[in-house]
Amino acid sequence: FSTYIIDKNLYQIPGVLQINIDNTDEEIVSKQILLAKKLGVKTSFSKLPLEVVINALKLYGNDEKNASNSQEFYKQINEYFKANEDKLGNDWSIDSKGIKYFSRKGGAGKDIKAIEAENVYYSDNKLLPQKILDNYWFINLPKRIGENKICNFFGVKLIKNAIKDTKVLEYRLNDLNTELFRYINSLKPYLLCYRLQSLRKNESKRNE
Repeated sequence: FSTYIIDKNLYQIPGVLQINIDNTDEEIVSKQILLAKKLGVKTSFSKLPLEVVINALKLYGNDEKNASNSQEFYKQINEYFKANEDKLGNDWSIDSKGIKYFSRKGGAGKDIKAIEAENVYYSDNKLLPQKILDNYWFINLPKRIGENKICNFFGVKLIKNAIKDTKVLEYRLNDLNTELFRYINSLKPYLLCYRLQSLRKNESKRNE
């Protein structure tokens, strides 16, 4: 019964049978849960065996119908690994061979596809250049949830490591920059006058 779970708040997990205990009598529910636990049924997602969760990841990426809910599923998986981090150890990382992750190339709003883990990236940076977004697949997970942990938990690569040796071959200023600089320079005499007036007022107040 290690692949059975009593938790109605979960998204459907491939390879895991979710038991729904639906009864208004709390005493009956308690007895049913106690019996289920004795049989080895898990009462929360975080208590599932590691091999069951990894198998769920493998199965999930093989069904294109899962693409639309993939972020919620991956967030659920991330919470599982966080809850079991002490048990797994700080140096633990998943063997992502054979796992596909629903990912995007091109940024938000683009189509999601199942991509082999070895070709998938993650970044905590919300402001990546469009050129990078267009050339790499990013796992369908939100930003700012800990890129090093995501790297270990999901076996994906960090974009910062992939682009660290990237060299800028051409640096081109936007044509509007010239207009902006000209406008700022035209304001300098007025800003100087305003500053001088402020200094004079402050000096007058001190002399009073």
